[in-house]
Amino acid sequence: MGDSEPRTGDWLGRYRLVEVLGRGGMGTVWRAHDPQLERDVALKVINPALGQDAEFRERFRREAVVLSRMDSAHVVAVFDHGEQDGAPYLVTQLVRGGDLSGVLGSRGALEPAYAVDLACQVLEGLADAHAIGVVHRDVKPSNVLLRDDGSTAYLCDFGIATSPGGELTRTGVLVGSAAYMAPERHSGDTGAAGVAGDVYSAGCLLWTMLTGTPPYVGTDAEVAMGHLRGPVPQVPGRGPFLDGLNAVLRRALAKDPRRRYPSARAMLADLTALRAGAPDGLVLPDVTAVRQPLDVPPAPASLRRRLVATTLVVVLVGLAVYVGSLLGGVDMTPSALTAQDPSTTTSAPATPTTAVPDPTATPSPSRTPRPRRSRPTHPDLVDPGPVEEPAPSADATRTAKPKRTPKPTPEPTRTPEPAPTFRCWTGSEVPASSACALPTGWQGAQWVFPGVASAPACKPWSLTASGYVEGWHCAAKTPDGTYRHLTVTRWSTAAAATGYYYGAYNPDKERVNQPWAGRDVVYGKRLGGFIGKAVYHSDRVYTHSGTNAWVFSAWANTSAKVQSMFAYVKFRNPTQFRGVPIR
Repeated sequence: MGDSEPRTGDWLGRYRLVEVLGRGGMGTVWRAHDPQLERDVALKVINPALGQDAEFRERFRREAVVLSRMDSAHVVAVFDHGEQDGAPYLVTQLVRGGDLSGVLGSRGALEPAYAVDLACQVLEGLADAHAIGVVHRDVKPSNVLLRDDGSTAYLCDFGIATSPGGELTRTGVLVGSAAYMAPERHSGDTGAAGVAGDVYSAGCLLWTMLTGTPPYVGTDAEVAMGHLRGPVPQVPGRGPFLDGLNAVLRRALAKDPRRRYPSARAMLADLTALRAGAPDGLVLPDVTAVRQPLDVPPAPASLRRRLVATTLVVVLVGLAVYVGSLLGGVDMTPSALTAQDPSTTTSAPATPTTAVPDPTATPSPSRTPRPRRSRPTHPDLVDPGPVEEPAPSADATRTAKPKRTPKPTPEPTRTPEPAPTFRCWTGSEVPASSACALPTGWQGAQWVFPGVASAPACKPWSLTASGYVEGWHCAAKTPDGTYRHLTVTRWSTAAAATGYYYGAYNPDKERVNQPWAGRDVVYGKRLGGFIGKAVYHSDRVYTHSGTNAWVFSAWANTSAKVQSMFAYVKFRNPTQFRGVPIR
């Protein structure tokens, strides 16, 4: 191979490279075949450009050593490592189901029971790593691999993990992913990468699985400020599960590491206790990610110097090079649904106001003050009125006729209304789901496709087609001058929508018409093809019996641009179209 990148068919040691599974800043992951043991493996090769960097080579070697010490059902197993022609490589267990980031991108928010179950598995892997003194430092969706059926999770990519005395990060450079990094690391403390940091990242991961977005979004500086000062996210509602879940989030995402769970296993214990009571779905906030402004509120003079320094650190941190990538989100201002971390609550002192007399005002003539009425001073007594009674008038001396006391009218007996058990997509609470209509209009579109309101330049869309009811079109211009598009539309029937889109594809090119399925339910149809010769279309049609025929479509002149439009939306589980139960 020499200094060139490896290619399909090359051999590294006894392993033959079959296909590229993914590329990252540190290396390329291949599916490779081991003819000696007759099995496929995952083989990670360091990038040639970094192969000459002694620090990166040492971190890569350390990943092999760290993983070889693991004995966990939820950490990828390491089989071998070596070096060929100056290219170090690592051979691990092949997990064929892809990563959690891909699942979240295609499905959006996960069912609460599934999200909690995956979080518990990740925490088990972290607990096993912490037991041998290893801290991961980069817990995020793309570092959680899933089996084909999605039931088992594995932590991977310990390339930036640390063990006591093993810190190899360059001074001043943050290693990790900003969206999941603990506040103490955003503040510039590169040595603060302990167990508490992994617990915090696990809390961010849990929120992302429950809502489809990380807790804080925006520029690097805004994300850093969100972790440092933003509100701790909470799921609205009450009940045993929600109360317990919000308590876990408050503790795992506490700004002060001393207030967090002392270990991954302690957090695992609380989540495990909630698993059995998880509902089918959750009512999420209108927006699920905070864009924290960088402005600093007024502070006492004694604190201003420290606040200026902290703000400077945050801005510099935001401009630093982060290893990893941020997930998208939408703007949000803190609401009553968020919990304030007591360790960061500060209140600006109120500015006293003093009344200043106007020297130009004309003084009014003095008045003789009236004598004040004597009032009781006991706080538990009601003021009885003036002490001296007024003199009786002449009319008051006449004998008054006694008034008749009216007979009380009995109030009719009312039948109590049944307590609401279901929250509709409109926000109203009703006794049963049957009282909720299926989603319609722009509000309904935002319920079916959470996040679509953050897509660029959305406006109502007209379409002349049989069965078309309503829709909205969003578009964004790309650097090459072309546009990428998405639409969310509602049709009278799923058959009308499927016929329209599939029928528009070029029959001379490959067309896709396959089931679109989640973990436990078939959502509908996954369609794909070309309009003409160069415009690629990808569509999702809801056909489940519990839904109305909503469709998501994305198109552009490249498949990569089409996939970028999917990042704006999540997809509502068909069982939640009318709303979700109140737990």
